[in-house]
Amino acid sequence: IRGEIILKPWILFGTDITRQEITDYMNDEEVKRLNKEGLELMGGTFIAVLKLMLIVPQFFITWFLRVRKMNKKWPHSGVSDDMFKARIADLRSEYGIQVARPNANVSVG
Repeated sequence: IRGEIILKPWILFGTDITRQEITDYMNDEEVKRLNKEGLELMGGTFIAVLKLMLIVPQFFITWFLRVRKMNKKWPHSGVSDDMFKARIADLRSEYGIQVARPNANVSVG
């Protein structure tokens, strides 16, 4: 779940995803089923909420220290052929994406 929480600010604020795309995703039956299974795997709703409360600060740290520094939003549904052909370093530079060192604590930015 920690990885999912860290991913959410990138998706919600670092891409051009629309509210409609988010709504469609949340209403998808397969997503609902996976969310229900996830709650069960975490020990039920109460335990999941407790775990979520411990992890939520990471969401804001990731947003504050990394996502806000992006130069422009990544296309959520419209990655072009040119992007696939581009060097990853060039894309990171263009979008202002900073990659954490492998041994770095992601929360420190």
